[in-house]
Formats: sequence, C-alpha cells, structure tokens
Amino acid sequence: MSDEMINRRKEAAHRRRRIIFNNDGSEWDYCREATVAEVLRINTSGLVGSHVDAIFYSTTQHFNEYVHNSKVADVFHDPNGIIEGLIDQGTDQLQIMVDFCHEHDMEIFWSLRVNDEHDAWVAGPGTQWKMEHPECLFGTRDNAPPHGPWSSVDYAQPAVRDLLFETIRDVCERYDIDGIELDFFRQLLCFKKHVWGEPLGEEEVEIMNNHLRRIRNMTEKVGKKRDRPLLIAARMPDCPQFARQLALDVEEWLEQDLIDIMVVGGYFWLRPWEQSVKLGHKYGVPVYTSLDASRITDKETQLVRRSDNGYRAHAANAWAAGANGIYVFNLNYMRDPTHRVWREIGDPETLKGLDKIYHVSVMGAGHPSIDYYVPNGSKFLMIPRLCPDHPLKLLGEQVHRTTLTVGENMTAAGVSVAPKTPLNIKVTGLLCPDQLVVKLNDRQLSRGLLTWQFQNPEDWLEYTVEPQQIRKGCNELEIALTGGTDHDITRSTEAAHCTLHDVHLRVEHGAARSCQRR
Repeated sequence: MSDEMINRRKEAAHRRRRIIFNNDGSEWDYCREATVAEVLRINTSGLVGSHVDAIFYSTTQHFNEYVHNSKVADVFHDPNGIIEGLIDQGTDQLQIMVDFCHEHDMEIFWSLRVNDEHDAWVAGPGTQWKMEHPECLFGTRDNAPPHGPWSSVDYAQPAVRDLLFETIRDVCERYDIDGIELDFFRQLLCFKKHVWGEPLGEEEVEIMNNHLRRIRNMTEKVGKKRDRPLLIAARMPDCPQFARQLALDVEEWLEQDLIDIMVVGGYFWLRPWEQSVKLGHKYGVPVYTSLDASRITDKETQLVRRSDNGYRAHAANAWAAGANGIYVFNLNYMRDPTHRVWREIGDPETLKGLDKIYHVSVMGAGHPSIDYYVPNGSKFLMIPRLCPDHPLKLLGEQVHRTTLTVGENMTAAGVSVAPKTPLNIKVTGLLCPDQLVVKLNDRQLSRGLLTWQFQNPEDWLEYTVEPQQIRKGCNELEIALTGGTDHDITRSTEAAHCTLHDVHLRVEHGAARSCQRR
C-alpha cells in the first residue's frame, strides 16, 4: 500500500465523530411495512441534526445469518417478511443505511459481531451452517461448556475464519461503506478450549493476529481499487492484559497498524478511561469509550444510571478523560432518535450547565461478570465496582475508601450560578442515621433532608456537598460507622447487618434541573 493511501486512511481515521451510534439492525422487528422510509423511521431519520456523526450498523442476527443480502452467508429469515421484501425491491437494511449516511454527510461502518450467540437462547439446533458443522461449535445444547454459550464458534477452526473472512470481503466489495467494525466485545469468547477451562496460549494469539492481518490486507486492496481508504474499528475490553487472556492482542494490533479506531469497554469496564486514551494515542489511533446501558439488576438504581442525567455524567467523564468521542451500544434511547440525549452527550460544551448524576460505579463487575470471561478476571479490575449488585459490608469503625469520578469543574469560570450537588448514599441496617460518617476529599459531610424521590426512602441518606469541595477528576470518598452513645452494644449488630449499596452525586443547575428517571 502506498504511503499516500496510508496517510489518507490515517486522516480518515481522525474524522470528527462526536457520537458513534451502534445500531443492532433490528428494524425488521419493528417495521410496519417493507419500505425505505419505514426502516429509517425506527432508529435513524430523527438523528439528522444530532451529534451522531457515524453509524456502525450491525446486520448480524446469528453467526452466518445476516439481515443484509449477503452473497456468501445466509440471509436471516424474519417472520414479518421485511428483510425479504426489501431484497425483492433491490435493497436491504445495510444499503438503506449507506444511502442515508452519504446523503447526510455521516460515516457508515458495517459492524460485525464476531461470535454472536443469540441462537443459544432460542429453542432449536441453531443455524443451518452450525447444524452442518458441529465440530466448529463450543458444544451442544445438551452439553454446554461451563464458561460460555454452546452455540458460539471456535476460531481455532480454519473453516470458521475462512467463512468470516469471505463474509467481510463480500460486504467490503459490494457496499460503499467507510469502514468495518470488528465487535469483539459483544461476545468476547472465541476459542472452544477456553470455555472448557483450558488457558489460551501463543498459538491462539497468533491465530487472531493473522486473522486481523488477513482482513487488513483485504481492506487495503479494496481501498486502493476504489481509491478511498477503508477503515477498521475494533471494539474490545479496555484492559490489554485482560484482552490478551482471550487471545486478543490489542497492543500488537496497534503496533502493527491493524486497526484504525479503538472502541473500549462494554457491559463492564476495567480501568480508568485515561489509560485507554493514552494507549491509543501513543499509536496515533483515536479512542472512543463505549457507553452501554447498565445492566445492574436493581431496577431503581438501574433506571437512574440509564436516565438522561446518568448518561450526561458518563459522557462528561469520557470527554474529561480525553476520549475522541462517545460510542453508544444498546442505549435505551435507540427507538427515540429525536431524544435530546443525541444532541447533548456529543459535545462537552453542551454538557456544561446540564443536570447529571455521577456514580461510584455505573456497571459494577459487568453482565455477565468479569470472571465469567477470564478465571479470576477481577484481578485486572482497577476501578470501583460499588453498586447494588456488589454491596459492601460496613464493619465496626473500619474506614471504607472508594473514589467518585466527576468530569467537570463545578466552579469553573463562566458558570454564573454554582449547581446544587447533594450526595446520596443507600445503606441498610443502620440503628440510626448518625451512625454513618461520610467524608469527601477529607472533609466530613453534614446530613440533610432527603430531596430525591426514592422507592424506599428509608434506605437512603442525603449529605450536603458544596460545589467547591468537588474536584474535576478523582474524588476520595470515605465511609465509616461510629458506635454513637451505645458504642459497645451496637458494634456487633452493625458488623452483621450494615451494608452499603450505592452512592451517587447529583449535579443540579437551578431552573435547568430535569431529574428525569426514564
């Protein structure tokens, strides 16, 4: 590949992408009729004028079944007849997105879920290809592996890699896309031996590296032929050491120029985003943080994390960490493309002055958990995971320390009125509220009246925080019990029953407060 084309590719990689919207391609399940306008109505046409600069469009339904008109893989059969109806008209969902994005000066990437396992949850033997190639699967429905879905495919099998390669090449040659996304995070497990309890080694790492090299060589040839570079994005865990346990050698991919865009994180995060940004930028690769819908099982606190205010806080933290933009996956606003969140989170300046809710942990330890993917994977965890799914026992007068990241300066120049910034803590088992001592950045907080509507207000406490007490970045939080007047009597009781469940910091800007709990 000529230096001129490589330079054009690198320039294209740094195009502005305020928001990358990963669309899961499920319009067929919501359409009332097989028309272009109807497909666009579901998730897309309302994005015009928003911060969405790129759509990463997934056509994967199961491994080797897609909603686009593939000439290599199988076309997914939907019961509504939408997919077939569009193909009969000479188009398909991917082509519709390509045309829309080109018309509105947006990027369009085809997103491949590299090992989709949705058919593991559906009754039946799986796709036709899987029925014909049982040796390529992790297991069977009646003999599922202990650490992964039975229906995923084994990348150790050349037949799997060859089929995926030809499927990718078919899309690259027949659709006028700007790039492809290899979405490893949607199913991180790629090798059969791993899900049956055997560690992966250099052989599996090199299999994946060669797979990436083969794809890169192909995209470079296609880009040269059409005289326009074809980019490769990869969505991966935000810790290279964790990823390598899964044979995903992220640093090698960066060093060998095998990917153009890094998307980090998913249903769990492992380390501060600044570290991912530093790694990508070391190799001149832009980094996008994946804001996925939290799957914490406690519904009340999940709703707060999925609220407008919650997403604004997530985005503010990402921008403060130096991310090149925001990537959204399975966001609960997908079916409402006119919602204001699409016009807010893609710009740190727009986010200033908007209400937010910051959490100690948005995701906890993930869904599934980190240890599901890598035995003892929690050893790679470098950020707090305090949330209702991972509560903390408060023992005696022991001081429990954690951190709260805040992506804005509460008293920055130009802020005419400082926001209100109450801190809410969910704790059960206290004999009285005064048992809890809370410090933020070494200053003890005073308890105030509860000003937020909770389902179980008796479990929540509220503390007064002055905006100038809050740092942009990492804030140190200390929480401890004190025995009060009945010190000796209460100590044994509190150790058995006092539990810290959640912490969040509300940032409320006077009349602009919204406090949605969608």
